[in-house]
Amino acid sequence: MVALRKMLPGDRAHVDSMQRLMFPPSCNYLANLDEGQWWIATAKGEDIERLAGFCAIAPSRRWRDCAYLSRAGVMPDFRGNGLQRRFINTRLRWAKAKGYRYVITDTAPFNHASSNSLIGCGFKLYEPTHPWAADGALYWRKTL
Repeated sequence: MVALRKMLPGDRAHVDSMQRLMFPPSCNYLANLDEGQWWIATAKGEDIERLAGFCAIAPSRRWRDCAYLSRAGVMPDFRGNGLQRRFINTRLRWAKAKGYRYVITDTAPFNHASSNSLIGCGFKLYEPTHPWAADGALYWRKTL
């Protein structure tokens, strides 16, 4: 069973390592672990806790009533079991509790798994007036 919890200070190095493993060098950055709210997923084995993934949400830098799904990743051994949707829904509940009206995010056009998870959680494609991501990115929005 995979448990999801808010990131603790001791988790920072693990999340940083997972980002390096899951995101290509072309991303040119690691997400700022001091920005927004982060969660980490772990699975308890026989005598070991395994890292399953992480996710984050942050206030939009441009819109006051909007939160941004800023980063998420699921380790290969844990893919295909709905963890990404759990991450999305956890962040949606957080945003709603904080009073946000919208949640936005972006994905690479080849990232079909993330796009499908967003669609399954009620996100719709849209064209922002001020695009922020790499050329060709897909932009997603959900009204809370």
